[in-house]
Amino acid sequence: MTSPTLQGLIERLNQAPFILPNEQVIWAPRRATPEAIAQVENALGQPIAGALREFLLLRGGGGLKSLPLSGIDPLHPLARNRGSILGDTLHWRAHGMPGRYIAIQRDAADQAPLCLDAQGGSEPPVIRWASGQAQPVASGFIDFYAASLEPLFRQAGI
Repeated sequence: MTSPTLQGLIERLNQAPFILPNEQVIWAPRRATPEAIAQVENALGQPIAGALREFLLLRGGGGLKSLPLSGIDPLHPLARNRGSILGDTLHWRAHGMPGRYIAIQRDAADQAPLCLDAQGGSEPPVIRWASGQAQPVASGFIDFYAASLEPLFRQAGI
């Protein structure tokens, strides 16, 4: 079995609303730019590497309406609102999350964000920050995204 590509996951996800009427896919209105990503990296003091960087350049953020990925708006990269990588990360850092983690998704209950471990190399692992502990989720962003979407893809038959 070959590993999924980010573009392949996005293409499959775009098919879901046509097959599963209760699902919505909402992408960010604009793709992130390298300059916008650099501004956020500077503000966070950590690199945004690997497939997450590629995702931001391809889509900017978003995805499933029920569990969107935090993003970067190239017109307002330093926005601190919910749903922005900067805003979500700073929110959780204010609640004790270490600076090495970058929030990429806030859970529905807003209790345990999913994060990239920015000090984890060129393809950083994904962790869940819960109860003051980092819990491993996936070896990288693509593995995390594929595992998150696979139940939906199975249900939709795509």
